[in-house]
Amino acid sequence: MDERFRADGNIRCFHEMKAEWGVPQLLSLDVFDDVSKGYLVDDCCIFGAEVFVIKHTGRMGCLSMVKKPPKNVYAWRIENLSALLKSKSSKFSKAFTVQGIVWKLLLTPKEDSISKEVGLDVYPCIADNRYLTSNRKVHSECVLRVKNQLDIKNREYTVRHRFGSGPHHVYDCYTMLSSKDLRDSSAGSELKDGSTLEGETVVMCTTMSFS
Repeated sequence: MDERFRADGNIRCFHEMKAEWGVPQLLSLDVFDDVSKGYLVDDCCIFGAEVFVIKHTGRMGCLSMVKKPPKNVYAWRIENLSALLKSKSSKFSKAFTVQGIVWKLLLTPKEDSISKEVGLDVYPCIADNRYLTSNRKVHSECVLRVKNQLDIKNREYTVRHRFGSGPHHVYDCYTMLSSKDLRDSSAGSELKDGSTLEGETVVMCTTMSFS
């Protein structure tokens, strides 16, 4: 006797995150072992699959989010800051890693177009762009902090940005300290040689899209 058992004909979607599909309890062992049913003959059986491919035109995505990831605070002690301000040269911190991504802080003196006085811009940036691809983006919320030298409240700012695979892998320009702040020793936020900047990653999201 030639009998065939047909599983459900539901449509299954195969993609990078789901490359296998199966049918639970395709056939009970009692039915399978019953020789009269014809599924098992002379200790042999035949399995087959008939596949119809439907062209997929949509896109799918995956989002992972981590709040306050481990080792999310980086402290940067800045030496020779006075020389940096005079030269108006940019300076990178050493690389540090948060959630498997290599980061740096970029400190850039910036001259006010009207007063001609120099303030400081701070840019958190992804140092290894190989992590960013056409289908992977990183969303980050970061707190930039100037450590107060008089044990008063630190000066801090929260910035958010999305990093993609385009030509720009840094936050938009962010003026953290004006020229007035740089000279304000009474507030304890005066930046001078040996001052410390901190970058704290509060939230990090990674998104991936695929066909």
